[in-house]
Amino acid sequence: LVFLNGAIIGITIDPQRIVSTIRAVRRNGIISEFVSVSTSAQQRSVYIASDGGRLCRPYIIVKRRKPAVTQYHIDELKKGHRLFEDFVDEGLIEYLDVNEMNDASIAVYENQIKDDTTHL
Repeated sequence: LVFLNGAIIGITIDPQRIVSTIRAVRRNGIISEFVSVSTSAQQRSVYIASDGGRLCRPYIIVKRRKPAVTQYHIDELKKGHRLFEDFVDEGLIEYLDVNEMNDASIAVYENQIKDDTTHL
């Protein structure tokens, strides 16, 4: 089943494909950065949330054991050449709510990044 803000909107045989697609379009700025998508492997369900009132926190995206935000980006921010929102617009940082955090593997420090780490 596929849920949008708690209402059933469809069914799928490939929940992970829906999740991957929604995350890709969110990271490319096609949909709001505050749209959340998570799964329930046991129920083979996808949960999409776009309603207000959810606490969302920014996390740096990690790909292939490397944080998307580098020292270059930090220096550009310090110099005033970039804004925090630029990082979101460029798909370097994304907002996660509590449901999506449950699907993520989050490292607190860069030296804790492992093969399965998704965010920092």
